Amino acid sequence: MAASALKMCFAAWTKGAAALLLDVRALAVAEGVEDALVAEWQGSLPDLAARSLQAAGQAAMKGWRWVGEMDQIAATFRSAGLPDGFHRAAAEIYTRPQRDEEAGADIATLKDVLDAIREGPAEDRRALR
Repeated sequence: MAASALKMCFAAWTKGAAALLLDVRALAVAEGVEDALVAEWQGSLPDLAARSLQAAGQAAMKGWRWVGEMDQIAATFRSAGLPDGFHRAAAEIYTRPQRDEEAGADIATLKDVLDAIREGPAEDRRALR
């Protein structure tokens, strides 16, 4: 039981933080302040720009596999009487990027992932075409 709880806590942080980082950067793009945000990160949190590249590559390659895990984490939070909305949102974030097992931690992948996050769920995008 403790090992399962530890797994939930660890994944809640690692994969949840990556989803939040991508969502924040997608918001910065949507609001036209991405360059200013990245500049701020360089001065105050210099590893975040690189971490967002890595998070985008991981989200494209295998984020789809994390959707169920985010749902399980949300249920774990809920069963402990804690708010569960953050990880439900993380699950949605991981549903949006196009699955690309060849994706890298690069600017092109970051742009594709951020665009997908901003555009909405993949099934909604297909319905618009």
